[in-house]
This record gives sequence, C-alpha cells and structure tokens, in this order.
Amino acid sequence: MSVIETSIFDLFKIGPGPSSSHTIGPIKAASRFIEEIKSLGISFENHRIKVHLFGSLSATGKGHGTDRAVLAGLLENNPETVDPDWFSKLFSTKNDVYFLTNNIEFRYENIIFEKQKYVSQHPNTLVFKLLNNFQELVYESEFYSVGGGFILKKGEDKNSKSIKNIPYPYESFKELSQHIIKSKQSIIDVLLQNEIAISGITVSDINKKIDALISSMLKAVNRGLKTKGELPGTIKLQRKASILFEKAKKNSGSMDSFMIFLNSYCMAASE
Repeated sequence: MSVIETSIFDLFKIGPGPSSSHTIGPIKAASRFIEEIKSLGISFENHRIKVHLFGSLSATGKGHGTDRAVLAGLLENNPETVDPDWFSKLFSTKNDVYFLTNNIEFRYENIIFEKQKYVSQHPNTLVFKLLNNFQELVYESEFYSVGGGFILKKGEDKNSKSIKNIPYPYESFKELSQHIIKSKQSIIDVLLQNEIAISGITVSDINKKIDALISSMLKAVNRGLKTKGELPGTIKLQRKASILFEKAKKNSGSMDSFMIFLNSYCMAASE
C-alpha cells in the first residue's frame, strides 16, 4: 500500500516565484552546500565557488530568477523567510559583488549556464564547486531540483525518508473516511495527528506554521493588488492583478457571488 506521507508544508511552500523548481529548489540546494563546506572546518581564504546549471535551469533560469535563487541560498537564506523585495534586487547589475561565508567572494560570472547535455538523474541539475586559489577542486556537490521545491542530492535515495507509525494511514479518500467514522473524530483531528507523525513537530508549531502560510498568502495577494508595472525578472511580464481588481471594483453594482466576496474583501482590507 502506498500510504500518503505528504506534509501540508510540502504541499504549500512559502518562497519567491515564479517557479518552485527554479527558485525554491535552488535556494535550498545552495544553502545546503554552504552548510556542507562549513562542516569541512578549513579556511576558505581566496577560495571561489562556481555553480553550474544544467537542463531547464540553464535554458530558462535567467528569466525564472534561478541566478538570484542560487545567490540567496549561498548567502544562507531559506525560501520561507527571504524578503521578496531584497530577493528581486539581487544581481541588479552583473558587476555586483557579494561575500559569502568565510569571506568568499561571489560574482555573477561564478554562475555558469551550461548549454551542453549533462548526464544526471534529473534534467534540473545544479553542480556546486569549491575551488582553492590555484583553481583546484576542493569540494563538489551535485543536486537535483525535482519539482515542487524538493531537492535531492546525488547518491541520496528519494524513498529513504519513509515515515513510520502514521496513526491513520490511507491512500484514498474512502480509507480516510473510514478512519474518521471508526475513530469518531473530525477530519481535522485525524489529519492533524498524521501531520504530527509526518512532520515531527508539535500541534502548537503546526498551527504557527499554518498561520505563517495564510499570512504569506494574504501578503502576496495584497502586494499583487497594490503593485503595478513589470514582474521581477528578464521576461518583462506586466502585472495584471491590480488592473483586474480596479475593473472589478467598477462593476461592484453587480452583486453576484464574486462581487459579494470582493466587497467583503475590500471592507476587511480597509479595517
């Protein structure tokens, strides 16, 4: 039986867009690489880090912010707490210089958008290299951004983190319903107990993380409704939310279900 072992925090992720594979995944991979080289316990004076991007990370990474995501991770940020405004300003010019852990200098040219085919487990591949002052390889890690913001390191088994002792295992809604009926609990209580087993955190922390998810969603909506112009990135897409919102408000006399919701939202936002 293939029991559902997905945490709510794997389904709903906080992080900069527009693509979890091209931004959230690379941030996590870069941050993890920094953790790894820190554990080496050596001085990195005059060392350099080079990041090689392959597959769609190379083909569309510039438009999707993969370069900024790599830098954000190397600067030891995580997707959940990185400031979107700060993120969008990274590499404002190609001449910007950043200093990573142990004063390692990092420039835009240290990110290589590879064009040749690279044989790996997944097309979205990132190869991080730590080089000494003689340009000799000191340490290397290969990661795959496998979708949905998940990453996998070369040599890791994606099935190695199987969760045991889920109190209410199910692989269909029918089985979930049977658990609810048999245990005489609500669906919220049943799923909450499963979440505790899967994520390994307390009810209090789960509620705090859910509140953070909702807050992030509301902030994203408000930011979209209030901001005009172009979306960050080289694609030059025009923002549409604020334009559509203004058009909808002008038609507020039509009290269909959407307009009732819109009026309620405007009243709540103004309080």
